[in-house]
This record gives sequence, structure tokens and C-alpha cells, in this order.
Amino acid sequence: GTSFPELVTSIVASARKNNELALGNIVGSNIFNIVLIMGVSALIHPVRIDAGAYLVDFGAMIASALVLFASMTVYRKGRISRAEGAFMAASYVAYLGYLLASA
Repeated sequence: GTSFPELVTSIVASARKNNELALGNIVGSNIFNIVLIMGVSALIHPVRIDAGAYLVDFGAMIASALVLFASMTVYRKGRISRAEGAFMAASYVAYLGYLLASA
């Protein structure tokens, strides 16, 4: 839920040709959310994580990081094509659909 505004900000930055800002915004906000927000939440009240959800969520996170890394290699000169962007966006929508269906 908190990543959606970051996604919109990154889309606007990318449309304005601020690609570094777009990538840094997405990566930085996700690291911030995982480390700080989850840590503070756990300090207030212990967070219980279902093992099955843990594997699915971390699997999706690692898969998306690998896709991003493969898209940003030196060979590719740090460019993500429209097709790759569409694939990443569709993967995100599919992941959200999975989360909604399994809730």
C-alpha cells in the first residue's frame, strides 16, 4: 500500500527523463519500508509472519530484484525497455491479484 505513491512518483520522474530518480525512489522506498517500518512495528508489537507467506513474499521480492538486475546490466547500458517495464508492471499486478485471492 505504501509503495503505490512511490510508483506514481517514479512514473512521473521517468516521464520527465529523471530515470535515476525513478529507480532510486523505488529501490530506496522499498528498503526503507522493509527495514525501518517493519522494525518499528516489531518494536511496538511482535510481528508474526506465516511461513508460507514468508516464502511467497520473499520469493517475489528476490525474483523482481533479479529481473531488475538483469535489465540493468552493463550490457544493456542501464536501460529498461518498454516490454520489460510492461512485464514488471504485469508481474506486480499478478502478485497483487495473488495476494487478494489468497486473503
